[in-house]
Amino acid sequence: MGRWATLGLLITAVICGCSKHEAPPTAAAPPKPIAPKVLLRLHTVGWTAISENTNAATLKAISAATNNSPAVWDEWVTRVSTAATNLFPTTNSDSKEFVSVLRPMWDDLRLNESLLQITALPDKSVEWTLAVQVSNDRAVYWQTNFTRMMSTFTGHSAFTKPKSNGVTSAEFKIVREGNWVVAGLAAGKLGELEKITEMIKKTGRPAATNSDWLELTADLPQLAETFPLFAPFGKLPKIDGAIIGKEGTLRTRATLSFSQPRKWSLTPWQIPTNLIREPLISFTASRSLVGELQNYHWFNQLKLQPEPDQMFAWAQSDVAFQTYFAMPVKNGDKSMDVLISQWPLLTTNLTQRGLGKWEWDTNHIEIYWRGFPALQPLVHQIQETNSPRGFLFAGVFPPAASKTLIPPELIEQVHKHTNLVYYDWEITQNRVRNWKELSQFRTFFLESSIPETNYTAQTWVDTIAPELGNAVTEITVQSPTQLNLYRNSYLGLTGIELATLAVWLDNPGFPSWAKPPPRPPRDPNTQPAPRLAPAQPTIPGPNPGAPQPGKP
Repeated sequence: MGRWATLGLLITAVICGCSKHEAPPTAAAPPKPIAPKVLLRLHTVGWTAISENTNAATLKAISAATNNSPAVWDEWVTRVSTAATNLFPTTNSDSKEFVSVLRPMWDDLRLNESLLQITALPDKSVEWTLAVQVSNDRAVYWQTNFTRMMSTFTGHSAFTKPKSNGVTSAEFKIVREGNWVVAGLAAGKLGELEKITEMIKKTGRPAATNSDWLELTADLPQLAETFPLFAPFGKLPKIDGAIIGKEGTLRTRATLSFSQPRKWSLTPWQIPTNLIREPLISFTASRSLVGELQNYHWFNQLKLQPEPDQMFAWAQSDVAFQTYFAMPVKNGDKSMDVLISQWPLLTTNLTQRGLGKWEWDTNHIEIYWRGFPALQPLVHQIQETNSPRGFLFAGVFPPAASKTLIPPELIEQVHKHTNLVYYDWEITQNRVRNWKELSQFRTFFLESSIPETNYTAQTWVDTIAPELGNAVTEITVQSPTQLNLYRNSYLGLTGIELATLAVWLDNPGFPSWAKPPPRPPRDPNTQPAPRLAPAQPTIPGPNPGAPQPGKP
């Protein structure tokens, strides 16, 4: 009994002692410092190195076609240089001088290896870093003229940081390391400039050595928050990509990263094979991407709900306006009723301007436009033979009366990969012409002007089009937050991307994406650009050199 009493006293003493002498609480770990975040990083090896590569034959042909119109490069350099100086407050005389100073610098960036980086700093300011490989005399030019020009800009609000006791102006610095010039601009310490300079000192280059001709990292959502210029791309994912030449074409690979997980739906393909007819110059199939389109107001207004979540597009070669779209629907009648109920909201402006009007038949099977110049837009409900599903079919011009269906080789490309969400094949030469001509009709919808075909960038597109050949793009699912893109093309861009780029470069408000003002009167002495002859289609088949999902 005494032993139990003694044990009880000991336990009581321990408990009481613990209660009186508790260990001090562990101090919270200090928060980890926020690391700088790269918003944009563009590394290129330069045209001099590319042109010496045996895989650059097609690019050299495109470059030769461009060199036949030297005004194209001169005009582009002038516009970009002017846009750069107009971003900051300068006098007219300074602006003109800076444009002349920048022009030869663009040649250095085009010809030689270079790196541009924009980095978000923990204090929410940004650091700009530019490195370019140049000869000794060009390095002196950069140090002298770039320093003088940037001294005018460092006090601008874009490069200043508010302090409790006032405003701190940005710091600009340009240094030489070997045969490189490295320039940095930030409202604070130039940490990235120091890192890049140190890497050049160790390796001779500002980026890791590999065989890629171009490398790009673009955090589009963050760029949109930081710079108004990127606002149209704020709903797109972050991009990490690269381009390399191989067997005469450009191979593009990219990772598309989303901040939030997506529910990619890989339901079996419902391709409208009876609707898609030759002569084809493009074919596009997508699934599980309508959810991304719902981020845009114009698509939500249509209240379209494809089931399954798939969309298809194709184009024929007879007329530039023969571009068509289709999506599967479970209840075609209901879908048409919903579309008809929304249509007046979308077309009131056109009707008020006397550009015709939309009508629909009594059975609500078709919506069509009456009185629209040149085009004959329509939306049609179609039930495919031997299929439980129907399709909504849309176009702006009647399709060719052809009995030849889509080639089986194209269908096989779509079914080849179980994780495919997007496939696009096109003859870029023809498609860029199509999109250019279709873009002219935007003036009816936007009440604004689209640059004429004899503008600089438009002329350039016409000049290089015969060299563009076929392009194939594939996007596959890697994870709920990641897609992988692979493209095989001759210039790295598709027809619609080239046409959009040309319109943007020719916009009088460049670099703004805003709709252009009314176009100037046409010069009666200007000859229209020659119309391209149709290219012969090459259906992508078994090609060991073509990019495959999961392979660069």
